[in-house]
Amino acid sequence: MQPIILKAKEDELKKVNSDLRKKTVAESKENIVKTVNPPEPKEQKKTKKDINKIIMPIKNRINELERNALEFEAKIKEKETIMSKDEFYKGGYNVVEFTNDYNSLKEKLKNVYSLWEQETEKLNSLSQ
Repeated sequence: MQPIILKAKEDELKKVNSDLRKKTVAESKENIVKTVNPPEPKEQKKTKKDINKIIMPIKNRINELERNALEFEAKIKEKETIMSKDEFYKGGYNVVEFTNDYNSLKEKLKNVYSLWEQETEKLNSLSQ
């Protein structure tokens, strides 16, 4: 009678172990699905909102820099047009002051381009 009871206990133990393994595998799959799936819509909106709080000021700064660049480019072009005329060098203008203003505008434009490049790189790194 002993061997039958032991056999029954062994079978019961195997079944419990099998059920436990199945449960563990199912829980593992469930955990994997939770980590792979995107966040819930509410969490996703919050994440997007947080990202926009960081990105929007950078985008606004880039737009401002682009407007400044256009303004400086227009002023530089205007000065170049004046400097290309013969009257410019015949005493109609203060050549030294005018040239200094022109060079100052070129330097400011160079700085704007540099800042624009930095902000654009920052935006690209955050977007990825």
